[in-house]
Amino acid sequence: NRLEQGAIQPVIRDFSLREILPRLRSEFGYAATAKSLILDIEDSTDFAHSDPTLLPVILRNLIGNAIKYTQHGTIRLRVRSAASQLYVDIIDTGPGIPPEHLQRLFEAFYQIDNPSHDQRKGVGLGLSIVQTICRLLGHEVTIESRLGEGSTFTVQMARGLTTEPGEPALLGGC
Repeated sequence: NRLEQGAIQPVIRDFSLREILPRLRSEFGYAATAKSLILDIEDSTDFAHSDPTLLPVILRNLIGNAIKYTQHGTIRLRVRSAASQLYVDIIDTGPGIPPEHLQRLFEAFYQIDNPSHDQRKGVGLGLSIVQTICRLLGHEVTIESRLGEGSTFTVQMARGLTTEPGEPALLGGC
């Protein structure tokens, strides 16, 4: 509600993904290990043009869902860049999502595997929150999925300026 009412105002700045990736690795390491999953959050020297508080909320929701629905295999976070854009992929080896559900995944309260709305399985707001925050930040979130093979959620945003000590301030990749 606070997001949709505009009560949360993003503070967009350029920051190194090294500010957030180690925390995500630490936060989700135990949950992945408890399910005998491999959690691979790759290191990245890229800079994002985003909100360093809200971007992790997006990634937490996506990683948490990947761990929740993946029964064996790997959850991987990788960062790709092209020109002025940055892409953060959350890739899982879960069951995949049937094509008929893909269009509705980001709707509030929509759940594929919970027709009785058992709240112990969540309430179906995680991906809706992801979509709302992405819109607020001017990011795009997309999904590709194959039944029996897994899913890839991709968050696309502008690359930030590289401002490491001793490095000139350049738009990443230019």
